[in-house]
Amino acid sequence: MSRQKDKREKKPMRIQVNRVATCTHIVTDLSGDRIIESSSKDEPFVFLVGDNTDPAFSEFCMGLAAGDSKQGIVRYQEPDEDAIWTEDVSIFANTEKPIAGDSMIIEDIDEVPIVVHCLYIDDFECRLSCNDPLAGQTVRIELNVLSVRAATRREISRQIADQD
Repeated sequence: MSRQKDKREKKPMRIQVNRVATCTHIVTDLSGDRIIESSSKDEPFVFLVGDNTDPAFSEFCMGLAAGDSKQGIVRYQEPDEDAIWTEDVSIFANTEKPIAGDSMIIEDIDEVPIVVHCLYIDDFECRLSCNDPLAGQTVRIELNVLSVRAATRREISRQIADQD
């Protein structure tokens, strides 16, 4: 008696919570005239879908698999005012001073790395935000999914730590 190999077709992994997606994307204003951000295959946009992902963006991506493309309009949630604060520029004494619009990784008071965005900086103070740079905006998105994989336990635990 010969064994037959299982010929069931393997289903592609789809974007859902606790999955990491690698994509190329173009985000423009509603008219499509001004590119706000973009990525390429050489420098893709990689994100972990979960509680730290904007709900409207997550909904836009849900169910897509490698090879899928989608275009549409997304309204990002309003910025959280509690996630915006001012620091003395002396915190950058040992590093290159950012300019408005820069994103960087810093450690919070519990020494957990977080992504922050420089909203404003002068000779004395810097206004920082943990909000998504697109918070409060309605944008047009073109997304091309390159790959989808399950998030590692470490990635998931880091995401949970970021919420605290």
